[in-house]
Amino acid sequence: MSRTFTMLGQPYVDQRVYGWYVSEKLDGVRALWLPHTKDVPWCDEISTGLFSRDGKVYHAPDWWINQLPNVPLDGELWIDRGGFQDTVSVVKKHVGTDAWKYVKFMAFDMPVKMEAGIINFRTKDIKIPELSLHPSITKPMIFRVANIVLNRLEENRNFEIVKQTRLEHPDKLEGMLQEVVSKGGEGLMLRDPDSVWTQARVHTLLKVKPVNTMEVEVTGYYYGAGKYDGMMGALEVAIPNTNRLFKLSGFTDEERKVPSNGMPFSRSLHDDCMFKVGDRIQISYRELTRDGIPKEARYNRS
Repeated sequence: MSRTFTMLGQPYVDQRVYGWYVSEKLDGVRALWLPHTKDVPWCDEISTGLFSRDGKVYHAPDWWINQLPNVPLDGELWIDRGGFQDTVSVVKKHVGTDAWKYVKFMAFDMPVKMEAGIINFRTKDIKIPELSLHPSITKPMIFRVANIVLNRLEENRNFEIVKQTRLEHPDKLEGMLQEVVSKGGEGLMLRDPDSVWTQARVHTLLKVKPVNTMEVEVTGYYYGAGKYDGMMGALEVAIPNTNRLFKLSGFTDEERKVPSNGMPFSRSLHDDCMFKVGDRIQISYRELTRDGIPKEARYNRS
């Protein structure tokens, strides 16, 4: 099981969210900023203090790092709406380039226990010195307090605070989502104002994303492995009247039952298969890549 260094959310499915904070879900790369962590026990390289959600180092240049506040932050490395692939191409390099000037650290939380200046990484307690926001902060901050403290930090060209809006009524959520999507945004994030930051996937942080549907054509299937050994692992499907092929998942065990021919892939589906080559089926997906391939595509049986 991979380590989770950040707080992760659950999908929104009509939970009670009256009074929660709403912010735009940024189409960027998750990042944790821990100043003064140059020698860390979970990786074999000198860190910049900037980490991925699983603890890998982002090699941002010093001039960029020096623009970040002297406090731990949870946020997103972001260039612009629809700029996920551009962001990845910059931040995943092992050498910090001038292209970092286009990247912003968009902060939305402060993962700190102020009286000790410690962040727990499950196996080790990493001490973060020189934290001095306010002497009255002596325990993990609930989010509505953390948001106030965040907004006291000074922004600059490469550092901004994610704007939070209180949800006045759940009926307004759909309108807020459509407004963000119409501007090219990915969706919304909902946060319980009385929750505290923790290194886990939680129910106090929710993701709200639009769902699109599309009809695709079955072209073959991949055999599974592990728990799906001897079953269908995924379908190969095509967007009709194009040469765009991709794998599709989201099937039940019953739908995965197919006769094995000993090959990892087949375009000759047996009559006993639920899905036949040439069948048209519905899928749901979040958005299209630049190449026109659906992201997070799943079989839609509704």
